[in-house]
Amino acid sequence: MDNKKSVLQEIATLIHIYKAMASDTIVDREISEELSASYNAEDGTLKASKPKYGYDINKHMRSMFNKFMNKEIKPYVYPWQEGESNKSVYYLLPNTHFETVQEAINKFQLEWDKEVNWFMENYDRLVEEAKDRLGKAWKEEDYEDSSVIRKKFKFHVNFRNIPSVESDIRTNASAKLRKQIANQVAGSYRQNEKVLLDDAKENLDSSLGRVIDAMKNFKPKDKGGAFFKDAMFDKLRLDNDRARVLNDQVFQSEELAESIDSVDQLLGSINSVETLRDKTELGESKRKQVLASAEDSKSKLNQNLMSNVFGGGKDE
Repeated sequence: MDNKKSVLQEIATLIHIYKAMASDTIVDREISEELSASYNAEDGTLKASKPKYGYDINKHMRSMFNKFMNKEIKPYVYPWQEGESNKSVYYLLPNTHFETVQEAINKFQLEWDKEVNWFMENYDRLVEEAKDRLGKAWKEEDYEDSSVIRKKFKFHVNFRNIPSVESDIRTNASAKLRKQIANQVAGSYRQNEKVLLDDAKENLDSSLGRVIDAMKNFKPKDKGGAFFKDAMFDKLRLDNDRARVLNDQVFQSEELAESIDSVDQLLGSINSVETLRDKTELGESKRKQVLASAEDSKSKLNQNLMSNVFGGGKDE
């Protein structure tokens, strides 16, 4: 893989999804001081938190956002690193998934706005409900105007292109500096490509490990037995598909393709997950077959995959 070039900027976009919500709790300093005094505690060690409304809006919006990210976004995006800290708020989004993700964002934006509008329409009532709940602990100064509260609810999505080496080079820089910047950008490409491969490998390896453990530990004669869910195989399929997208568009590794194909064969051999829970000899035979396939796939995945992709291959 050429360390001066990267196909990433040609096949993917960077995406950042940002959210913010109004807090639904507040720390009462006066009550906190009284609480510390009553327990003879040092100032600031005990804090009294109060619900601001008759509804936990922050908790609700956070739960809704996390569900959206886990189900609609994260299956289609990959980790991205940048800068000296190797951290980023951005994800890598393959262009093949752009339309799917954009549709999910548009749908969630409507859901987000609907919930915010409901909260603001009921704001006065929810404040009154908190007043009933808090009694003498309720304080009018704890509350801001509804227009201020509304602005605290934010849902933004930002896209940006992955910079090419040329676009990162300042045209008025010296030749030496231009070369230095080019090397830094190329190094960033290589680092992110390794991060992507490692992410794909780790997720696939982990999913195969769970299948192996489930097949080994299933004991049909025990009353409880060792239970496993269909979702375990759904996760394996998802991780395999994610690895396939990266390999097809970025790595084009024969070793990774072999592992992906072997997982495809494993999944294709399972007509129904329920057959793997069968307590007869037929079920035991099927579990042994899946176990052997999963162990073989895991072995292929871990046989020098990283060095074969980034080190020039087996023959070099």
